[in-house]
Amino acid sequence: MLFFNMNDQHIITANFSGNPNVGLYTFCAEEYCLISTDVPTKMMKILKSVLKVPVYQISIAGTSLIGAFLAGNKNMLLVPSITFDHELDKLKELGIAYTVFHSDITALGNNILVNDSGCLVSKDFSEDEIQQIQQAFNVPTKTGKLADLPNVGSLGIVTNKGGLFGQNVEEFEIEFVETLLKIKEIGRASCRERV
Repeated sequence: MLFFNMNDQHIITANFSGNPNVGLYTFCAEEYCLISTDVPTKMMKILKSVLKVPVYQISIAGTSLIGAFLAGNKNMLLVPSITFDHELDKLKELGIAYTVFHSDITALGNNILVNDSGCLVSKDFSEDEIQQIQQAFNVPTKTGKLADLPNVGSLGIVTNKGGLFGQNVEEFEIEFVETLLKIKEIGRASCRERV
């Protein structure tokens, strides 16, 4: 595990039990971070120190792949209907506002890109589901694709300050996301780069 300090903002590179797909095991919002119950306590402490938000362990749908299942902003966390009751009880206990989302698409984190200003969702959602998503997040919501793929949430990450997208995302798509989500600092990542 390596630690970097860039302009007083800490960035770490890590893996969880040898798996470098850390986004599958975490969901971070502006005020909290949820991590898999499989993540060691030491990593939980590191995340808390780096992100400067409370970090809580949880499972979703009985799995550790919470990043694939969760999408949210400051207004709401969407959880798929396959989430178990004891997991919903944990969210309630933590004081996290959530809505159970009923859809055939359960990998919400892979199909929704959202911050506190806007939301881009997969074209695979129905019109009714898109309206429900917009109401839950209380931000303008549009459908679209990134890199000609519908799973927009798996192709990028965003906060209120910026975002990071894969190399295959086209410039016009990035400009669309910048406008919709009102962000200007968007970077690109490559498998060849260590970030």
